[in-house]
Amino acid sequence: MKKALLPLNEEVRLAELSAYRILDTPSEKEFDDLAELLRSITQCSGVAISFIDKDRQWFKVGIGIPVPETSRDIAMCSHTILEKDVMVVNDARQDERFHDNPFVTTGIKIRFYAGAPIVSANGHNIGTVCVFDPSLHNLTPEQKRSLEIISSQVTKLLELRLKNRIIMDKAEELIDIERKTLQLTLREQEKERQLIGFELHENFAQVLAACLMYLNMSAESKELQTSFVTKTQQELGKVLAEIRKMSKTYNPISLDVVSLEDIIRDYISEFQQNCDVKVRMDWKGSYDTMRPETAINFFRIIVQYISLVCSRKEVKNVVIRVNVKDELRLTIHSDGDPGKVDMDQQKIAINAILTRIDLCNGTYDLKVINSANTVFRVMLPLNGEPVLERELVYS
Repeated sequence: MKKALLPLNEEVRLAELSAYRILDTPSEKEFDDLAELLRSITQCSGVAISFIDKDRQWFKVGIGIPVPETSRDIAMCSHTILEKDVMVVNDARQDERFHDNPFVTTGIKIRFYAGAPIVSANGHNIGTVCVFDPSLHNLTPEQKRSLEIISSQVTKLLELRLKNRIIMDKAEELIDIERKTLQLTLREQEKERQLIGFELHENFAQVLAACLMYLNMSAESKELQTSFVTKTQQELGKVLAEIRKMSKTYNPISLDVVSLEDIIRDYISEFQQNCDVKVRMDWKGSYDTMRPETAINFFRIIVQYISLVCSRKEVKNVVIRVNVKDELRLTIHSDGDPGKVDMDQQKIAINAILTRIDLCNGTYDLKVINSANTVFRVMLPLNGEPVLERELVYS
C-alpha cells in the first residue's frame, strides 16, 4: 500500500475546507439525494461523499461504509484529490497503491473504485465523490460524466450552505445590535428622566424657594421691596432660561419661534465649548415645508452622529453641509481614523441614527474615503414620501 502524497497547496486547501464548515455536520437530504442518484446511475453498491481533513477522511454521506471517518493514510480518496479528473481503479487487488489496503483485504473488500474530486470555488480539491463495489465494474463515459456533474453539484451545495451561514451570522449580528440599541435607548431615556428630575428638584425648586423667600421679605419691608422684587425677577428669569434649555435638549424644535438652522448652530457652539473638535456648518435653502417630526429627527441625527464621530480622539475637524430644496440633504465630513473606535459601540450608535433615518423614509450613505476621512450622507424627504436610492448621489 502506498500512502498518498500531500497536495502542494495543502495548507491553503485545508483552510478552504475549514471555511466551508462542513466537517462533522449532521446528514443533509440534499447530499443524501445526490449519493442515491449516483448509486442508481452507476449500479455500484457503495457511494461516498467525503472530505479529506488533515489526518482523516470524513464521510458526509457513506452508503455501504460502516464508519463515519477513517485515517487519511488508508483513504483511497487521498489519491483522488491529487487528480484533476475522475480517478478509476478497475481492480484494487491488482493496484500497487491499494492491493493490501484494509478496505480491499477486509471489511467491504473493495475491488472497483471511481472518484471525482470536489473542487472548491477557488480551485482546491477538498474532497471526493466516489463509488465502489466488491465486484469488478466498467464505467461508461456517461457514468463517468455523472460523477463529474454530481461532484460539481456538491460544490454548489457547499457554496449555498456557506452563503446561508454568512446571512445567518449577519442576521444574528443585526439582532444583537438591535437589542443593544434598544438597551442604549432605554438607558438614555432613563438618564434623561433622572436629569430632568435632578434639574427640577435641585435647581428649579431651590430657585423658586428663594423667590418665595424674597417675596415674603418684600412684604415685611417696604424699603427693600423694590430690591427683593428685582431679585425675584432675576431668579425667575434664570428658571425660564433653564426651562428653555431643557426643552431644546429633549424636544428642540419650535420653528415658529426660532429657526432650525439657528437651533443647530446653537448646539454646535455649545458642543465646541466642551471639546477640541472644530465644527463648521454651511446651510443652503429654506425649510418652510418641513414637517416638525422630520425637523426633530434631523436635529437628533446631527447630534448623535457628531457625538459618535467626536468620540474618536483623532477627529479634529467636522464639516456639516445642509442643502434644503426638494428634499433635505445632509453631508458630514470628518477626519480621524474610524478604525480606532469600539466597533460594537459604533454599530449601536450608527443603528440608532439609521433608525431615525428610516422613520423619515430617508436614505443614507457612509463611506471611508481613506484612513483619515469619513463622509456620511443623508437624504430626508420634506413631505414624508420615501426617496429613491439613486437620488443619494450628490456632492
